[in-house]
Amino acid sequence: MLSQHSPLWAVVFFCSTLHAQGFLTPPAPPPGNIPTAEKEALGMALFWDEQLSSSNSVACGSCHQHSAGGVDPRTGSEASRNPGPDGIFQTTDDVFGSIGLVRRDSMGAFDPTGVFAHHPQATGRQPGSAINALLAPSLFWDGRASGQFINPTTGQVSLPFGAALESQSVGPPMADLEMAHIGRTWSELTTKLQQVRPLALSSSIPTRLQNFVRHRSYPELFALAFGTSDITAERIAFAIASYERTLFSNQTPFDDYHNGNPAAMTAQELRGMDLFKTKGRCIQCHTFPTLGRSQFHYTGVRPADEDPGRFAVTGLQSDYGKLLVPGLRNTSLRAPYFRNGSADTLMAVIDFYDRGGDFNHTNKSPHIAPIGFTQAEKDDLHAFLETAVLDSRVVSGLPPFDSPTLNGGSPQVRIPFGFGTSSGSGAPPVMVFDDPALLGASLSVGIHGGIPGALAWLSLDWVPDTFGHQEFGVTCFLDCGPQHRVVTKVVLDSSGNFTHISQLPTHPALRGQSVYLQWLLTDPSAPQGFTASEALELVLQ
Repeated sequence: MLSQHSPLWAVVFFCSTLHAQGFLTPPAPPPGNIPTAEKEALGMALFWDEQLSSSNSVACGSCHQHSAGGVDPRTGSEASRNPGPDGIFQTTDDVFGSIGLVRRDSMGAFDPTGVFAHHPQATGRQPGSAINALLAPSLFWDGRASGQFINPTTGQVSLPFGAALESQSVGPPMADLEMAHIGRTWSELTTKLQQVRPLALSSSIPTRLQNFVRHRSYPELFALAFGTSDITAERIAFAIASYERTLFSNQTPFDDYHNGNPAAMTAQELRGMDLFKTKGRCIQCHTFPTLGRSQFHYTGVRPADEDPGRFAVTGLQSDYGKLLVPGLRNTSLRAPYFRNGSADTLMAVIDFYDRGGDFNHTNKSPHIAPIGFTQAEKDDLHAFLETAVLDSRVVSGLPPFDSPTLNGGSPQVRIPFGFGTSSGSGAPPVMVFDDPALLGASLSVGIHGGIPGALAWLSLDWVPDTFGHQEFGVTCFLDCGPQHRVVTKVVLDSSGNFTHISQLPTHPALRGQSVYLQWLLTDPSAPQGFTASEALELVLQ
């Protein structure tokens, strides 16, 4: 079935794969999910739509951004720190992963009982690249997303082989560390997609995708892609996987050289490639032409007991500690490196392999042993990895590596300001928020760190007081004029927390306006009996 957008989309896809008949060619899709222009376009919309998450704040693309080589550019920031297997922050086993949601229950209330408390959670491994993920026979670091796709709602095998992308795509939307509240179901997500406006939070959408989405609903888009308007978990997986198969990067100097252009690579890049194949032994795991994504190895980045890796899937002791070898195309965009984000630069990675890794185990790859590079050789290998395997389309955001803008985490739409007022015996209570203020959707605004059983008031104003003024002995950052009102008055739970959940109106005239919120709490240890949180500006969308 073809729609009005199809010629443009088909031309874009054709042009993006025109060079595929050479050194690196894409594997065939699974026979049960043959790509169509409509299916790829629907998958692109779903991949970049933050409404797939429970909080409307995380999309698949949040953790797999093309500009970062298909991974998460936020990895490496303090907010992306996971405490690792010991559960304690700021220790040697910490991991820099990908930022997900604040933990919350099925009703939308924040749950600060985990190790991240009221902060967004972070994954226990770095995300793998979505670019060229189609080359991997299994996905995730431990390979648990196999080529056999099992329908997550029926438990039946839908695709017997070649479907690692489909298998991977159904994990994050139900994972409460990444995109879901605790106990989320596929029925909740499919029902939600029947009601929301596609890409409602994206301020900019590529023309080729605009032509497909237009003013259509998700049921209408699913009808274009699959023939009927039914939205199912399997169809979501099929569409996202079809889109990801378009993210094929094979237009690098490395590819051009092997396709017959002797001038495609510089002399230094050629020396680096030779070291890659010979003295460095890199090619033993990062095989040509894919440069990785097919083998599992333990390389000694951290002690094997910190991450059992492939063993968790196979149960084989011979797989203990082994992880999927990542592909190296566009790797210069993907810092920091390794599954825990412990290497900040490509040169740090080269130094790691030059010294033969940092830890040993009986399963350590025999290819990981001291090399003895000179500095000049390191520089040559660095040049090969930095530029020779870099696809200019990925750098420039050209199709198929263009994308809608992401709203989640934007400092322009959720802006904390001011400061909290403490009681003198402890830190100020903290405003907890995760959702964008999307008109027609629910909004959760919490308070953490108050006195158990204390009274708390959530105030709203349309006018801020940027400099603050004194009210009840605390600094108030709301104007407190005629437009000020108390949204709710509650009693904090036994841990000193509460989440207020409200349904925002649907009035389009409110879009773009700001509202301002602040919590006031009773606290007998405070000089005048009250404490307050910082304030928050929310831009209605």
